[in-house]
Amino acid sequence: MIRTVPSSAFFIMRTISYFLIGIIVLLACGCGFKQQPPVVRYYILDYTAPDPIDAAPLPVSIHVKRLQTQAPYDSRRIVYAENAFQRTTYSYHQWMANPADMITGLIVRDLRTTDFAKTIVTGTPGSRVDHIIEGTIEEFYENDTTPDWQAVLSLSFTLIRTGDDTLRETVLFQKTYRRIEPMERNNPVSLARGMSKAMQTISARFMKDAYDQIASSRPPAEPGYDGFESPAGKSQ
Repeated sequence: MIRTVPSSAFFIMRTISYFLIGIIVLLACGCGFKQQPPVVRYYILDYTAPDPIDAAPLPVSIHVKRLQTQAPYDSRRIVYAENAFQRTTYSYHQWMANPADMITGLIVRDLRTTDFAKTIVTGTPGSRVDHIIEGTIEEFYENDTTPDWQAVLSLSFTLIRTGDDTLRETVLFQKTYRRIEPMERNNPVSLARGMSKAMQTISARFMKDAYDQIASSRPPAEPGYDGFESPAGKSQ
């Protein structure tokens, strides 16, 4: 006697077979292809270097120290604000370098390209300098609390005149420069462009203030003094 499988049971068995085959195919595909990680995009500050100043370079040496950065912005991550009490960072959009390195580099470049002073040094000076520039990045973020987003940059600078030793250092001025630039579009590229415009404006204002302050506070130059001195004494 031949026993036949009910059509309903056959249908169930066929469905289970198709289901198992589908799982095997999916597992095989999953093993053969790895998911690509998201692409991280990097941004920099950039603007045209200023022209030389319409005045003689100051006959002094200046040491530009690396800027300090307030904690929320001491990172390569791009920070944005959706309200006054919250700061968030993008996951896949970052600055190419730490803001302190980018801004210090631009300040040094601008001082040199404008022929601001006879000598501009960074890092650890090999000899005594006449002036020191210190600074802090107070704000460096994207403001999303307005319909049109904004690039917010705030920098504090201290200009110091040195003596024969650190006990004779004199603060010539301390000043904070703040600039808010509207962003053309609500995206990181527009943030980098707006932040660059803000940096360009602040750099020009700071250099003018620093030049005027140094020029007005300089004592009469000694014969043969070139503005740079070795630790053992003035260069001969």
